[in-house]
Amino acid sequence: MGRSAALASGPALGAYRARRPKDSALWRLFDAHYEEFEATYEERFEETYGELRPVVGRVVEGFLKCGILDFGFARVRCPDCGDEYLLAFSCKARCLCPSCHKKRQVSFGEFAVEEVLAEVPHRHVIFSVPRMVRWAFRRDRRRLAKLAKAAYATVREFLQSAVGDGSAVPGAMACVQSYGEFLDWHPHVHCLVSWGCFRKDGSFAAVDQVPAAVDLEKLFRHKVLRMLLDEGAIDESVVAKLLSWKHTGFGAFVGHELPAKDREAREAVARYLVHPPVVVGRILTEENSEQVVYKGDKIHPRHGANFRVFEPVEFIAELVSHIPNVHEKTAIHYGWYSNKTRGTRKAEAAAVSSFAPAEGEGSATEADRAPAEVRRNWARMIRRVFEVDPLICPQCGGTMQIVALIEKPEVVRRILDYLKLSSTEPPGRSPPSPTTPKEPTYEPLFDDLPWEEPTFEADEEPTNEADRPPEDEPIGDSA
Repeated sequence: MGRSAALASGPALGAYRARRPKDSALWRLFDAHYEEFEATYEERFEETYGELRPVVGRVVEGFLKCGILDFGFARVRCPDCGDEYLLAFSCKARCLCPSCHKKRQVSFGEFAVEEVLAEVPHRHVIFSVPRMVRWAFRRDRRRLAKLAKAAYATVREFLQSAVGDGSAVPGAMACVQSYGEFLDWHPHVHCLVSWGCFRKDGSFAAVDQVPAAVDLEKLFRHKVLRMLLDEGAIDESVVAKLLSWKHTGFGAFVGHELPAKDREAREAVARYLVHPPVVVGRILTEENSEQVVYKGDKIHPRHGANFRVFEPVEFIAELVSHIPNVHEKTAIHYGWYSNKTRGTRKAEAAAVSSFAPAEGEGSATEADRAPAEVRRNWARMIRRVFEVDPLICPQCGGTMQIVALIEKPEVVRRILDYLKLSSTEPPGRSPPSPTTPKEPTYEPLFDDLPWEEPTFEADEEPTNEADRPPEDEPIGDSA
C-alpha cells in the first residue's frame, strides 16, 4: 500500500481529522479504573445497582477500542490523486461513547423529521416520578417502557377530550431517560407530541388549550401507581404515604408550541430527547486523581451545588447503570406515529403509486426515497456533526472511497508499524460538543420535598390536615 503525503504529515487544514479517543477524560477514567470497578462491584455496588449486567462489559470493551487504529480500520482513498487515510472502527454503542451517541442523536433527529413527524404543531412534554418509587424501575428495567406508555396515555386522553373524538389519536415519540443532570437514577419520559389528534381519514384536529400541569401530573400519577400496584412493586401503604403529601414528587411539564413549518425546532427537540447521560466537557479530573468532579449548569436542589464529586469507581458505577440492555427500546412511537400505523400508510401509498401513470421527473413519494440507512450513513453524520466532509479529498477535492476493511490483527500491526502509527496517532479532533436545541430544556426536579429513606415500614399521617388527599381519590386510570 502506498503511503500518501497526507498519511505522512497529517490531513490538510480544514479536512476531516480522526478523533483522538485517548485524549478524552472519560476514556482515561475507564481505562484506568474499570478493572478495579469490576473487582469491587459485588462488594461495593451490587446492593444498590443490582447484578452487574453482561451488556456493561461489552459496551465498555467496545468503547475502549472505539476510534483506535490498533483494533482495525478502513482504508479511505481518493481514486483521482491517490491520497488516503485510515479510518478506525467505531463501537456504535448507546449512552457511553460520546462520538457514537452523537451520531445516533443526529440520525434520530433526521429520522424524526423525515420519516415520523407530520407538519402539524407539536409540544415537548416531560413526565417524572418521585424518588420513593424510582428503585422499582432500576430493579426491573422493563418497567421503563411501561412508564413511557403511561406518559403517552396521559397526553392522549387529554387531547382526545379536547377534540371530542375518542377514536382520533395524537402522534407521539416517547423517549425514556434514566438519568438526571448529575447521573442520579432519575427515570423520566420526554415526549414530542402532535398538539392535536389525527382522525381515521388522516385529517388533523388541532388543540389550542394547554392543560394545567397539576392535572396532567395527577392523571400520570394515577397510571404509574396503578401499574406498580398491579405488578406488586409497591403496596397500598406506599401509595397512601405519597398521597398524604402535598407534593407527591410526580412532575409534568408542557413546553411551548413548535410551529407546523418549523422543521429545525422539531429536529432539535428530537435530538434532545435522546441526549446521552454524560457530557465529556463537564468531567473535571486530573491524571492519577482519586476524585472526579462532574459539573452541571445549575445548582441542584438536593446536592446543593452545581457539581458532584465522585470516586472514579463510583462515577463509573453511576454512569454504566444507565446503559440500556440489548434490544431495550429507549425511543417508542405511539398513535399516529406508531411503527404499525406508519407502515400501513406507506404500504397504501406504495399501492396507489404502483397504479399511477409515470410522471417523468415528478417529485418522489416517501416510498420512492432511498433507504434510510443509505441517506443517514457515516459520512452524512460526520458532515452534520462536525461540518466537514470525510469523503472530500483534502488534496484535490475529489470524492474519496472506502477501498478495504482491515481487521486481522497481524495485518493491522504490519500496516501501522510501516506507517509509524503504532505508538503515536495522527492529529485529531476533540469529542463532539452537546447539541443545544431551540426548545428550552428542563430537568424534572419536582421531587425533592418531602423525602425520606424508603423503608415503607409504617405510614405517617400528614402534618397538615389541609394537605390530606380526599378519601375517595382514585389511584388507577380515571374513567
